[in-house]
Amino acid sequence: MASRLSDESLKEIYESGTQGLLWLQGTAQDVVAGPLDLEVLLDAEDPAEAVAAVEPTQMYHALVKAGPEDSLSLIPLLTPEQFVKIVDYEGWDRDRLSLGAALRWLDACRSVSKEELFRKYSCLEEEVQTGLLGPYVDFIEEDQYELLPQSEQDTFQQLPCRTAWWRIKTDDPALRGVIEDLVEGGLETNLPYTYSLLAHAAYLPPNEQEDMARQFRNARLEEDGFIPFEDALEIFRRVDPSPLARRLGYVDGRDCLAQTLGAGAVGLSAHEASNDFFAEVIKASREQGAEGDQLDLPSLQQTVAHLVNTVCSALQITPENEEAIKLVMAQVKGLIGTALDILSGSDRHRAVRLFATIPSMELFQFTVGLVDIVRGDAIAAMRHAAIPAADKIERLWQSRRFGALLFCIDTELLETVGFESAEMLKGLFNRFPMRPVSQRFLPDGDRRIVFGNLKSRADLLQLSQEAAQIESKWSKQQ
Repeated sequence: MASRLSDESLKEIYESGTQGLLWLQGTAQDVVAGPLDLEVLLDAEDPAEAVAAVEPTQMYHALVKAGPEDSLSLIPLLTPEQFVKIVDYEGWDRDRLSLGAALRWLDACRSVSKEELFRKYSCLEEEVQTGLLGPYVDFIEEDQYELLPQSEQDTFQQLPCRTAWWRIKTDDPALRGVIEDLVEGGLETNLPYTYSLLAHAAYLPPNEQEDMARQFRNARLEEDGFIPFEDALEIFRRVDPSPLARRLGYVDGRDCLAQTLGAGAVGLSAHEASNDFFAEVIKASREQGAEGDQLDLPSLQQTVAHLVNTVCSALQITPENEEAIKLVMAQVKGLIGTALDILSGSDRHRAVRLFATIPSMELFQFTVGLVDIVRGDAIAAMRHAAIPAADKIERLWQSRRFGALLFCIDTELLETVGFESAEMLKGLFNRFPMRPVSQRFLPDGDRRIVFGNLKSRADLLQLSQEAAQIESKWSKQQ
């Protein structure tokens, strides 16, 4: 049983595409545009207007990067939509409302003032307000209070009206502090509203409030790209790269791949192979200025972020998992950059024009489609060489069960093809195709291959050449 559970856990790790292989990662960067400079907003002639002009998701990521403690000057300026976005991403534990998850931002509001904490909390939908607070407060009126024994009466605090009492139902000092300051700030700012909030939080069915809040949140997250899991899986379905290839003058996807990896690609250096072509295209757009072709970077930021979030939905990565989202972002940008490098013939300025007209998702799927041609050729070579499990690997590839496929390579192919070939195949068939970069010996003596994600035409060339070398080895063993 333990072994089976371990096997299933390994398959799940492989399935994500970002965890199973040792990955040489660069510094995580913003999606497209440079990081939002919060100091510039504060130094603007009208800081409130400057802050309000920032798209809520972009503001959220900028605040997360700065951290709550360094964002205190901005908190009073945040619009309701911007604060709602923060709680959408950090007020939930998967699909359940969580005051603990939202605590660091509520604490930041509290550091400004109790009144600011109440004002920001009041920006949230009523279902969210009551859903977050409900598990932690009781509210009773005079007739109920009189029926309680003295020991329990002592746990309640009387409200200014002197006919109602409330209490906090948690011993967690951090939660208690936020709730106490929230209620005190409300009593000083809007007495009737605070009474109503306590009463509704204590008496309304918590699941009903949470269900309504979840519906509102899911609708907003879908606008950001976090669509339902089943719909998001479409991003990884097999897509023929030929239609886009033909629009750019190639016969089909295979012809595009052959020309990309053929004579024109010979002589690419290791330095070129490590280039981040996506970043080069963004840089070229900025350099061209008003005199040449330019990308609408704010709009592009949103479309690429939307694609990243859709991919995260397919991998069941939740919005609050910032580190996992950064890994997906690096993969998505790399695959888009690889497509632009191929289709533009490595001409950065032509790539800018292409990026302005070809949707990000189409570019992402185009690169995966080209890699699928390489994958299909590898499977054909396995069949020809009578490699065990070739049929199983093809079935898993066709059904896009990448976790089970990599597990199959580990357990059914390793002894046949050897360590290095098995690892290279795992990189090729990883959900996000990866190329071997170097080897590393772990403290326990185990040898591991270090992988890099695809970021350019040369990276795809390297991956294809590695696959061809393995296929050639199999052929000679016939």
